[in-house]
Amino acid sequence: MTGKLLAARNAWVLLLVISAVSFLAAELVGQRTVAIAAIMIIAAVKIAVILVRFMDVSTAPVAIRRYLYVWTGAVAAAVIALWQVSATAG
Repeated sequence: MTGKLLAARNAWVLLLVISAVSFLAAELVGQRTVAIAAIMIIAAVKIAVILVRFMDVSTAPVAIRRYLYVWTGAVAAAVIALWQVSATAG
């Protein structure tokens, strides 16, 4: 794995851990809307980290582009699912 790809992965893993901790903390205090907002903000930060790190996504390696789009889609799907669950549970 190249250095840039490894660094990008590490940044994403760190932010994923932060999002999981913030979601757990919000769940423990019963604030699901806070948890969903935190996940949305952290997802935006993840995208910003990748874009700033590689500046031009179109010239980034194919693996980085796939990584960016898959994570973005996965986070968006997770946020929508959590939003629906919290709406039906509340």
